[in-house]
Formats: sequence, structure tokens, C-alpha cells
Amino acid sequence: MRRALVFLLGALGARDALGYLEWSAVNRYFSDVNNQDAKLARDGDFAKAESIAFMDEAIDGELKLFSVADRE
Repeated sequence: MRRALVFLLGALGARDALGYLEWSAVNRYFSDVNNQDAKLARDGDFAKAESIAFMDEAIDGELKLFSVADRE
């Protein structure tokens, strides 16, 4: 995983790699309904709060990965 992250950082640059990882997390989360609007319409405010919490956790995890990659 770490080797793939370092490759991604080198190939795309840090900003693009972070954006790619964020969209990957979003796509994984909403893949069961194929789009965010359908999930939010179906589950309402709970889904919105849940998705925000999920993205906060995903971003925190990505930042930890980047800090490890920066030290190497």
C-alpha cells in the first residue's frame, strides 16, 4: 500500500493524488446506489450526516498516509 501511495504521489503530484483518493473513497461509499443524490433522497438527513462523517474519517486517514509518505 505504501509503495502504491508513493507512486501515486510521484505520478500525479500531492494535490492530484489527494483528490483522486478522496473521490475513490466517495465512489466506494456510494457504489451501492450508484450516485450520491439517490442515497441522500432515500435516507435524508441521516445519510448526509453519515456521509460527512465518513469523508472526515477518510480525509484524516489519507492525511496520516501522506505524513508517513513524507517521512520516507
